[in-house]
Amino acid sequence: MDPCRTFDADKKNCASSGCMMVKMKKNQCVSGTCHDPLGAKKQSYCVTPDCSVHTKSKKCDKDPNCMFQNGACVLGVADPCAGLTAKGQKKCLKQSGCMWTGTACMTGVSDPCAGNTSSRACLKAGCGWNGSSCSTSTTPVTCDMHTDKKTCGQAAGCDWSKQASTCSSAAATPSPTPAATCSSFTDKKTCANMMGCDWDRKAGVCNTLSLPSPTPAPTTGAPASCAMHTEKKACNADVLRGCTWDRKAAVCA
Repeated sequence: MDPCRTFDADKKNCASSGCMMVKMKKNQCVSGTCHDPLGAKKQSYCVTPDCSVHTKSKKCDKDPNCMFQNGACVLGVADPCAGLTAKGQKKCLKQSGCMWTGTACMTGVSDPCAGNTSSRACLKAGCGWNGSSCSTSTTPVTCDMHTDKKTCGQAAGCDWSKQASTCSSAAATPSPTPAATCSSFTDKKTCANMMGCDWDRKAGVCNTLSLPSPTPAPTTGAPASCAMHTEKKACNADVLRGCTWDRKAAVCA
């Protein structure tokens, strides 16, 4: 005999003993106990739990021994967080004691970072972003992980570079700007204003001026001669030494 039958007349102790009170109709049996054909039309018995008697989810959920699963009432205690699966990840993670598995909500300790569904919110919270989800990361968040100006600006010690569209440490030494060369100037005005540059009108390019080689100092103790003059005008002007310009040899003698 079903031990729960001892509580047939005691509904309260039936439930507290882990049994269930059921009402049976003609030809109905539950947990080995059947309707007595000689008794009343409707009969109540305390029996070992058999959740299959509940055909509706509402009545199934009311029974502490049962849970409604896959369209049927079965024996077991339902996960209190499971009901939040249909409401999505955000609702699940907001409920204390619930965690999101990726497809369902269940009882457990969730990752505090998992509630951040965008890279911006994830990195702002100091969590790690893997491209699709946010999680607690042991890797420190660095400035280069921020991909937009707003998040970069909100992060301590980070600066946004408008030209490079990147986020970097404010303490980092900026890369030196390479010195401009004459060939980099493409217009006559800019070229002319730059020291050491000369505009080639025919070629339409900016060239670097070739600086003349310095005149070597005369050898100490050696007398100066007309040969020191490399130009006709200076040669003929040196009357003290009696220098004349040799037009054929193009030298001063």
